[in-house]
Amino acid sequence: RAFFLYWIAGASLFAAWLLPGLLGSVPRLGTLRGVGWGVWTVAVGLIWASILSPRSRGLMQQGEDEACASITIDGGIYALIRHPRYLGWLLVYVAVMMLTQHWLAVTFAIPGMACVYLISGWEDRRLVDRLGPEYEQYTQCVPALNLVGGLIRLLRRRAKRSPGEGAEPTGYSLEKDPT
Repeated sequence: RAFFLYWIAGASLFAAWLLPGLLGSVPRLGTLRGVGWGVWTVAVGLIWASILSPRSRGLMQQGEDEACASITIDGGIYALIRHPRYLGWLLVYVAVMMLTQHWLAVTFAIPGMACVYLISGWEDRRLVDRLGPEYEQYTQCVPALNLVGGLIRLLRRRAKRSPGEGAEPTGYSLEKDPT
């Protein structure tokens, strides 16, 4: 089932980006196009942060797949949201709709976005089964796709810490952080 969702999501993104261009669509709203490039930049940043964060923290080696990780990564971008790559992917759809400004982009992007959302839920269930209570606790403390909510929660956790504690929320618990 997950493979099917990935396939639909990828194919719909490809179609949303390619078809309006093949049909000679010309975006009319320059401001919307500019905002689209901004959304695109944030999306690509999230995707790269999801790739680089575990490696820069020494939690994974070069060439190791994060899907095979046996630990919960709760630092870096993963202290803000659980699924930065999927949020980035969702934002790419939004950017494509803004950049192309074509009804076909919207038609293909919406089912693709729904698939990415379903994939993120499937990934959470898979990780709870694989990593157990530690990941389940992490899901209670860090939102899946809400970057603003994650930033607010992280700032609250940091404000509650005493000055001598570390910079990242590694090892936090629900008892210490009921938000």
